[in-house]
Amino acid sequence: AFEAKEALRRRTIGKSVRVKVDNIRNVKTEEREFDIVNATIYLGEEPVAVDLLQKGLISLVPPKMNDPSSQELQKYAEAAQIAETQKKGIYSNSTSIKRFWDLSRPEARAKAKEFNLESYKDLTEGVIEAVIAGTRFKIRLDKENCYFILSLNSVKSIANNKNMPIQETWANEGTEFSKRKYLQ
Repeated sequence: AFEAKEALRRRTIGKSVRVKVDNIRNVKTEEREFDIVNATIYLGEEPVAVDLLQKGLISLVPPKMNDPSSQELQKYAEAAQIAETQKKGIYSNSTSIKRFWDLSRPEARAKAKEFNLESYKDLTEGVIEAVIAGTRFKIRLDKENCYFILSLNSVKSIANNKNMPIQETWANEGTEFSKRKYLQ
């Protein structure tokens, strides 16, 4: 799942895509009723899913007899067949799964103390996985296989205080701004 998400992020980040809604299914459960929107996402003329299928990062789920499907179903089947034949991704015999230490969790504090952030005084590459507040982020460092929480230096955002509606409004605005600006 991580590899598919990361490949999709890298392939589509900052690029214009076209979305074609294939169908909308209404689903009813005992607790609630909701709609599932199935769509094909295009990058240029090619559906994004074809690349992920060819790399074996996702699998094809054929539609049930009466379910509508994408017009690109034939392309999807061919791409999945290529990955299966070439034993790529989920079809390979490899069991290597990328695992990350989540150093933001309380149970990982001992491991976090071993992690030397001082060695990252120069720029290093990371991905913002979550925005916690306007100036606090959960960062993923692929090189180190870890997540941790970082706060921006020398600045702070307004604390979210539900007892002070104006303060809560500005805190939420700061968080939403950071999400729009920095989430990839």
